[in-house]
Amino acid sequence: MLTFLLVVLALIALAVFPVMYTARALGAEKTSIGSVLLVLVLQLCLSRLVDMVISSGLVAALAGFFGGALIIQMVMVTTYKRALLISLVSSVITIIGVLLLIKLMGNHGAPVEEVSMLLTAQSGRIA
Repeated sequence: MLTFLLVVLALIALAVFPVMYTARALGAEKTSIGSVLLVLVLQLCLSRLVDMVISSGLVAALAGFFGGALIIQMVMVTTYKRALLISLVSSVITIIGVLLLIKLMGNHGAPVEEVSMLLTAQSGRIA
């Protein structure tokens, strides 16, 4: 149970902090935790909508990425180019963090397949 709570806390940190710090580094106006959580919730809704509407994986991923950058632009009050960079950089940081978490959890007796399924089920689409 403690491991599950630690994994959930790590996932929340991996979702929130890369977006927040990348947005701050690139000069977005609104970088509070509330703004970041709003961005993540809206991106998750967009991801689900895109998955329902578009059947092609590549087109859906591109629509999600560019739509997510538009959400970042509107919520965090920044330019679209900066929003694309925020989305790209925070996604890379989050992916590396999730891979490290999978590796760490795999070394503590949990099967890697189970850990990766838990992580991908909890995280949804990345910023």
